[in-house]
Amino acid sequence: MREKLNNIELGGEEFPLKCDLAVLEAIQDAGYTMTSFEMAVAGLQPTGEQDKKGKRLYRNVDPSMKVVRMALPLMVNEGIDIENRLECKSRPHITEADLQELSLGNVFQVANVLRREFVRCFESKNPSSTQEEEKSGR
Repeated sequence: MREKLNNIELGGEEFPLKCDLAVLEAIQDAGYTMTSFEMAVAGLQPTGEQDKKGKRLYRNVDPSMKVVRMALPLMVNEGIDIENRLECKSRPHITEADLQELSLGNVFQVANVLRREFVRCFESKNPSSTQEEEKSGR
């Protein structure tokens, strides 16, 4: 069973979007940890303080446009690769030049879509099978 690709609209055109191991590796190769990437794309910055329960406090800042520009083609091109393979298409990758020409619309919304896709790749696809494995000691 294959997972449905999410889409993002850029310049009035729909593009498939996928965050998977290849994208995560590219994010790390760019010098980000998973946490630092998510914080940058979400626009969160640690305050250096903690709440009464000892949890770190964060403040909202603008998402990192450097991270958005890096992650957007990674996730879109991974989606295009999957779409091409599964649907026997030959859609070309987007490039940095394409990004400059496409109207991204609200960059805060684009950053939010990227963050949701990033978080989605960590969600358990079948939590009951994982729970069964834990019960059986595997």
